[in-house]
Amino acid sequence: MAGNISEQSKIEALTDELNASKALLAAILNSTYYGIANYAAIRSDSGTITDFRIVFTNAEVPGNFGKKVENVIHKTCREVYPGIFENGIFKKMVHVIATGISETYEISVFENGQTIWLAAAIEKVGDSVTVTSKNITSEKESALHLEKVNALLEKKEALLEQKNSKLQSQNEELASFNYIASHDLQEPLRKIRIFTGRILELESGNLKEASQGYFENIGKTAERMQNLINDLLAYSGMDSENLKMKETDLNLILRQVFTAIEDISETKNVKFKFDYLPVIHGIPPLLEQLFSNIIINAIKYSKEGIAPEVSVSYELSQIENRKYHKIVVTDNGIGFEAKYKDKIFEVFQRLQGKKEYSGTGVGLAICKKIMQYHNGLIAADGNPGKGAVFTVFFPVNHP
Repeated sequence: MAGNISEQSKIEALTDELNASKALLAAILNSTYYGIANYAAIRSDSGTITDFRIVFTNAEVPGNFGKKVENVIHKTCREVYPGIFENGIFKKMVHVIATGISETYEISVFENGQTIWLAAAIEKVGDSVTVTSKNITSEKESALHLEKVNALLEKKEALLEQKNSKLQSQNEELASFNYIASHDLQEPLRKIRIFTGRILELESGNLKEASQGYFENIGKTAERMQNLINDLLAYSGMDSENLKMKETDLNLILRQVFTAIEDISETKNVKFKFDYLPVIHGIPPLLEQLFSNIIINAIKYSKEGIAPEVSVSYELSQIENRKYHKIVVTDNGIGFEAKYKDKIFEVFQRLQGKKEYSGTGVGLAICKKIMQYHNGLIAADGNPGKGAVFTVFFPVNHP
């Protein structure tokens, strides 16, 4: 009797241990992010596998299809997952049982209005298969999105290459235009000026007053055309020149400008006032042209009978958390209406007539382009009858 009780206790202990192991295994299988299921083969009388029965599954597998374990366990695949008979997975499961060779696959399934992607491995276990799967929808969508982005980038790269090729062709045309403008167009203009000058010099006594006026207008028009061509060449040439940046003392640049315009300054009795300017990273020839254009404009558009006054001031400034050298050129000239403060930087924009004030309408457009080369800014403000203010900003720390 005692022996039977002892044997019974051992059986109960082993049963408890087995149940605990089952519970532990179930907990592990149900807590994993992978889907794990076992499918037993269902055979016909002839031994052919016609279906599989779901012997075990954790929640991850039916959860991918909006189902619960209790609704699928012990049912056939044809009842729960009929799609496997159409997408080739059933054949793979049969092949694994027949050969004992494991298989892997990746497949997309349209379920409940959305596409899910699964990666899985099939292993033979007796007359059944265990399928371990992982939902890779997010990874696959990211990969597909990346493919689309790469395709779009390739398309844009091809478009950019096409535009670069077109730009190169335009640059070649521009170089050809520069050659024509600097040689073929300028030569006739020089001859027109020379011949009209000689006629006025040698035949002035034989010409009527009206005829003499015509020849003078021809000479002035040819001169204006020649200046316009020179300005256009300067404007377009900045895109093709080999421009090199270096540390540049703006005080030296300003002195060079004053020396170049000394004659006109003395003729108009110009009064200059300027602060000590900084050393910046720039292109000396362009900087000289920048300040020359602005200061000559200040002198050119002076008021009748009043000596021009030009001041150049300097201070450090900050715009959007970036430091700039701020240089302001102020004059006491005729000024302009504030509504034109942006328009004056466009090519061929003139606010005054050609007869009253000479010029081509390109000078300030050149100034704007020069500032763009220096990663800087230029702004203008004016007050009719009181003068104009031109402000340039050079970055303190160059790129």
